[in-house]
Amino acid sequence: MIGGELLPDKSNNRVHLMYLPLLRDLTRVHRYSWGSACLANLYREMCRATKPNAKAMGGCLTLLQS
Repeated sequence: MIGGELLPDKSNNRVHLMYLPLLRDLTRVHRYSWGSACLANLYREMCRATKPNAKAMGGCLTLLQS
């Protein structure tokens, strides 16, 4: 779910290791602000996509389309 929909990378099949500690305690996962994290990640990926050598873009592109 994290790597495929919410916070995908450019390859859309990997999850960055920085998200792994968030899943350590699954009883607290519902308290996280996943929408804010998704939006922040999308903004970061859009910023990276403006570079001249960028060929692909990661992030929640479904959110961008809506």
